[in-house]
Amino acid sequence: MTPEKKEHFRVEAVRLKAEGITNKEISIRLGISKSFVAWLFNPEKHEIALERSRIRQRERAKLIKSLDPLPMDDETRRRRAEIEALIDAIPQDTRSKTARLAGDPLPGRSALDQRRAAAQKPRKDNIIEFRRAS
Repeated sequence: MTPEKKEHFRVEAVRLKAEGITNKEISIRLGISKSFVAWLFNPEKHEIALERSRIRQRERAKLIKSLDPLPMDDETRRRRAEIEALIDAIPQDTRSKTARLAGDPLPGRSALDQRRAAAQKPRKDNIIEFRRAS
């Protein structure tokens, strides 16, 4: 709003107030809010109230930022660490889209992969040790 328009509203509000009309009626006649009518009569008081409101908003914002939004107890932290360890133990999914759609198991999880891994590991009972005679 331009300063000229504010001055026009102030002059009209003072004239209507001199006639004995209430602030509510002045706001209706001029088509402005009641808070603007109050500002027209006493802009300094209104600025002080606005500054107090700004200070409260800044303090509230600082308080909200300083609080931990999700405080956790020790048990929750322990469970979360266990879950993360279990998730890390899952092998990376390197299957193609087709293999995923067809339902193929993860690499290293199929029965065939497990048999191959078992065959590659030497068993203690199958190992024959040869020692050199000294």
